[in-house]
Amino acid sequence: METENLKKISLISKIEGILFAYGEAISKDKLISLLFVEKSESPDLELEFNSAVTELKLKYESDSNSGLCVLESNNKFELVAKSELGPIINSLIKNEMEGDLSESALEVLSIIVYGGPIEKHLIDYIRGVNSSLAIKNLEMRGLVEKKSQEDKSIFKYLPSTDLICRLGVSKLEDTPDHERFKKLVESAKANFLSQNVK
Repeated sequence: METENLKKISLISKIEGILFAYGEAISKDKLISLLFVEKSESPDLELEFNSAVTELKLKYESDSNSGLCVLESNNKFELVAKSELGPIINSLIKNEMEGDLSESALEVLSIIVYGGPIEKHLIDYIRGVNSSLAIKNLEMRGLVEKKSQEDKSIFKYLPSTDLICRLGVSKLEDTPDHERFKKLVESAKANFLSQNVK
């Protein structure tokens, strides 16, 4: 149920906020279901959504002071950096790849080791910040894997076989204090779910 404060936020702002928080491509159907949860199914909902997304795209395209844009592909949407920033972003990723794992990457890796398979939004919730770059870093290093679920717009992250070998264990249950840390992650998951029950 929408709160009074949420009702004051424009549809464009809601789409923008969801895309930022989600941190990866999200399907049109999922966005519509989140945005119009209290409204009955109607073709007008899709028209309203399409209009808002188009306006959001134009907002970013016309704003030279913003480095963001809305990427649309295969009926999925994602908030990404403008292509002109490619060289800077690539340099950032290269630096991340060449050095030791950052503190944020280690946090994400720990959550995935003790709580995986786990969705990105839960990782973000546990850490309190967007974890997109850290996850991408871990994926590129071959330390975590992304698996799609029955709903193809949802992915879960889990430790890679290579990571398990590097940790020197034959199975994840052999990692230090596995049960204790697993319970902490499971508790955080439960808190998230309890706060988001409709």
